[in-house]
Amino acid sequence: MKNKIICLFLLFTFILTSGFGCKTVDVKTQEKMKPITLNYWRVWDGPDDFADILTAYSALHPFVTINYKKLRYDEYEQALIEAFATDRGPDIFSIHNTWMRKYQNKGLLEPMPGTITMAYPIVQGTLKKETIPQLSTKKSISLNDIKNNFVDTVYDDVVISVKDQATGITSEKVFGLPLALDTLSMFYNKDLFNNAGITTPPAYWNREFQQNVKKLTKQNNKGEIIQSGVALGGSANIDRSTDILSVLMMQNGTEMMSDSGQVTFNLRPAKFGDRNYNPGLDALRFYSDFANPAKEVEQSKN
Repeated sequence: MKNKIICLFLLFTFILTSGFGCKTVDVKTQEKMKPITLNYWRVWDGPDDFADILTAYSALHPFVTINYKKLRYDEYEQALIEAFATDRGPDIFSIHNTWMRKYQNKGLLEPMPGTITMAYPIVQGTLKKETIPQLSTKKSISLNDIKNNFVDTVYDDVVISVKDQATGITSEKVFGLPLALDTLSMFYNKDLFNNAGITTPPAYWNREFQQNVKKLTKQNNKGEIIQSGVALGGSANIDRSTDILSVLMMQNGTEMMSDSGQVTFNLRPAKFGDRNYNPGLDALRFYSDFANPAKEVEQSKN
């Protein structure tokens, strides 16, 4: 029986230190070397898009396995809610910046700790090289790092003030970090343009743009659109519709927010004086008119 116990102990030691040198590993390091699996959910990007990042992370942390799962955008939030309700939610998940406070208020986000201690594989030795796991404590990204190294909106999105229930002290905590900063771009199909006799894309939201849309739009004998000239007009079938509409508003002279943080896109800016003109509403009309097949879109002159 004693020999069996020794054999089992040796087998455990081999598994724990497999791929590493034979030097003694202390208890704290062994604790950090326990295998762990993290589930990461997001939309839009497939596993191949994150392959290089996950491979590089695994090289630094061979004890951590990350399972990546891509979901459809239209099912994503419902899948998150249902998973968290049954305690099957992902360990890491990507959400739109406008969702941050909603998920933090529901207790689904944990703030970033000040430091993180993990086991790293360290190569030692000159003639006989051995890979020895060693603990290393690294500081997390600070509030100043976010202020100085990211665009201003990132700080406003990911840093949230929370009150410690034990001490009653309120402090700012980091609840997420940006993977990327989206920039809107317009794409056009050159073949469709050529077939419609359009040589160059229009530079402005003007009459030329509207006429090009008419040339590109095709309908069947029932009057149903079988080829849309532009991805504008609605929200249910247009990706990033709110972002597109916001850009149209700002390009039309709308002041989206006051210095105090009050939403003002529905108001007429003072720079227009007494004119009965609201650039925000005008941009909304211009955008939504593309969903009306019986109406020709016209651009108001400001």
